[in-house]
Amino acid sequence: MLALISWSLPPALNARPPLTRVEIVASPTMWYAALATARSQVGVREATGRNDGKQVEAYLGSVGLPKGNPWCMALPYWAFRQVTTTPPIKRSGLVRAVWNDARQQVSSAVYRVPSAGKLDWSENGDLLIWGFLTNTSGHVEWQHTRHNGGWVTTVAGNTSSGMAGSQRDGDGVYNRRRNIRHPLGRMILLGAIGVRRSV
Repeated sequence: MLALISWSLPPALNARPPLTRVEIVASPTMWYAALATARSQVGVREATGRNDGKQVEAYLGSVGLPKGNPWCMALPYWAFRQVTTTPPIKRSGLVRAVWNDARQQVSSAVYRVPSAGKLDWSENGDLLIWGFLTNTSGHVEWQHTRHNGGWVTTVAGNTSSGMAGSQRDGDGVYNRRRNIRHPLGRMILLGAIGVRRSV
């Protein structure tokens, strides 16, 4: 069972779609164990910089893909598979496929508008979903710490260690500091998938 929570942005930022948080009713213990598993992978690197290497290929294998494919979405799915036989998200290496599947399963919707200037709507444990407005490509990172001013710290696969290099097709698993109020390169934050704390 999922719930959909959408926020409208203040007028100055209304050029972009409303942010959406899809809440999955699942075991928080399982969810956060999977996040901890993903965080334990920080330091994993590709073997040759071509979406390869033993551990990267294990991530990809969990979603049925061979080496050479983008793997940012494969990391969280693999992490869920380490702690449960029934991951709460769609088995896919495509960020937008997982995002669309989560939204399509929503059975009810609650719409809330944050107080003026309050855009820090995501929660620790959320999968943050970025995407292009002009195509179906995307990127996912798993938020584990929220700071002031929209800043969050995430664990991310298939990204780069710093501001240089590809942010959605990098060489490893890193902790990243992002601002959910700002684009990631040319991608905008579409929303988040998180666990509902109470039913």
